[in-house]
Amino acid sequence: MKKTILGIIIVMGVILVSGCISNDSNNTDEPKTFSANGVFFKYPGQWDIAKSTVDGTIAAVADPASKNNLTGFAGTTVVVEKQNLTMSFNQFYNETYSKLFSNPDYELISEGNLTIGDYNASECVYSINSAEAKQCKAVWIQKDQEVYVILFTTSKGKYESQEKYLNYILSTFKLN
Repeated sequence: MKKTILGIIIVMGVILVSGCISNDSNNTDEPKTFSANGVFFKYPGQWDIAKSTVDGTIAAVADPASKNNLTGFAGTTVVVEKQNLTMSFNQFYNETYSKLFSNPDYELISEGNLTIGDYNASECVYSINSAEAKQCKAVWIQKDQEVYVILFTTSKGKYESQEKYLNYILSTFKLN
């Protein structure tokens, strides 16, 4: 039960990604590389590394152009979280979303499977219907007894135009 609650906190926690974004002197469209904490991926050159207060976060990148000046939080983010599995992957995934979707503000859009590098993955697309409407895509990868969740979040109205950035990150994503 503790892991299920932790899983829900992880999924919802992307909203808490800090707007504190490191600025690189070279802000071009040339892709940047993230390689730390057992993961490697490239991300858009105009994006920056972000800080996340979510337990289990091992990487976070954000589009500084999406920063909400009132809240200080970036509106378009990709956060990578890592958790140890204490139950089966399917049970952890299903329990996480069963709890999440019991909240009427969270609405399932779609679920499916995909391949990320050499790994089979599960994906869940959902919306958050609150004051600041969001749309999210969570990609779940199991490696041994650990699960990695790549969580993309953006404003609900910008999902289709911003999803290409997630797809780029996923196309380069590797577990070390």
